[in-house]
Amino acid sequence: MSWHDETPSEQPPSGPDVAAVHRLGPYIVPASPSDVRKSSKSSTRKPECVRTAKRVPPSRLFDFLKPYAQLASHANANAPREIVRVDDEAFVFFESASTSNLHAFLRERKQLGERQAVPLFRQIVAVVAHCHDNGVVVRDIKLQRFAFVDRDRSILKLMSLDDAVALEWPFDDDRLSDKHGCPAYASPEIVHPSQEPYSGRAADVWSLGVILYTDARRKYPFYDTNPTTMFSLIREGQFELPHHLSHMAKSLISNMLRREPSHRLSARALLDHRGFINRTGPVRLRCA
Repeated sequence: MSWHDETPSEQPPSGPDVAAVHRLGPYIVPASPSDVRKSSKSSTRKPECVRTAKRVPPSRLFDFLKPYAQLASHANANAPREIVRVDDEAFVFFESASTSNLHAFLRERKQLGERQAVPLFRQIVAVVAHCHDNGVVVRDIKLQRFAFVDRDRSILKLMSLDDAVALEWPFDDDRLSDKHGCPAYASPEIVHPSQEPYSGRAADVWSLGVILYTDARRKYPFYDTNPTTMFSLIREGQFELPHHLSHMAKSLISNMLRREPSHRLSARALLDHRGFINRTGPVRLRCA
């Protein structure tokens, strides 16, 4: 079992240092290509666009791209734009976020009101439902995986499928056995010491519940600095719903954070929940 912390990464430079760049096909890349995070497609020194590059060993390229190939295009899902091979390395280029990811944004804003959080959350649920419908279990769902792609901070995208699993047709069997991700978002069946397979889709839905709870309250529903204690809290599944939340928002959270995986709503069913009625359009947030 492996776990990843959710800590906002340091922002890379906004533009390349022309004195120390490398060229990958049509791209100019700051610093060493092995450390590339952002690069600019350009035929001159003025960037035309900025993209994120992921360095993938060619031997892993097929498996890395399989979840993306299995998905149809979706407004809230980032997708590979180009692949550049350089010697024995492959670089997969994606569109970059226009502003911050949702985790950094929440730290900046301290707390989102329900009228702000729920419309943004609907976009997250929509893209996860799209993945599930197309046989892709996202895994390691957390705030940091979603970023704004517009300056108004109204449109979110799932920026990568790095930890995703592409299921075999007809996508009915979503049982997984390996366990990894960010501990605070892990479901009870993942932190359970048993090695029994678990439903990947249901585990994704639990993580969605953690996201909405954290959006609304700026704290995780289950957290302790001691991992053993935190895992015990997750397995118990007891959490307190804020009094200021509406009945519908409480119902949304409660239908995701259920200890029994089969009792959780599917991501597709969540989109039909009454908590999303009249909240389907983009929400406009004023930047702090």
